[in-house]
Amino acid sequence: MSSARRCGVFRKRSAARSCARYAIPVLLERERIALFPQIATAYVDLVERRAGIVKGTITTAKEISAKERDELVSRLERSSGKKIRATFAVDESLLGGAKVQVGDRLIDSSLKAQLDELRRELAS
Repeated sequence: MSSARRCGVFRKRSAARSCARYAIPVLLERERIALFPQIATAYVDLVERRAGIVKGTITTAKEISAKERDELVSRLERSSGKKIRATFAVDESLLGGAKVQVGDRLIDSSLKAQLDELRRELAS
């Protein structure tokens, strides 16, 4: 199907009144539709940044409950003064504690990091 025909089909079937309604036909016409997921991700990031929402990654040594996740995110939001959209991961090599990355700030309170620091101090 030609890009012009795809654009026509999209315009006929689309009832959306959003940026996508205008962006997708342009991407189709210029054969750049493969870029749409990246564009959508960048757009969401921009909207969230303007709303004061930052991305955070919280890595723990073991799986934590939903209640613990909510409490941790709440504490981080209070301390940072920003709304945090958190993703969680498990890394057993941390041994205990957590590693938190919010925006470009990293807080490593894992047992592994503390043991590494102690090892460095004792070696000096």
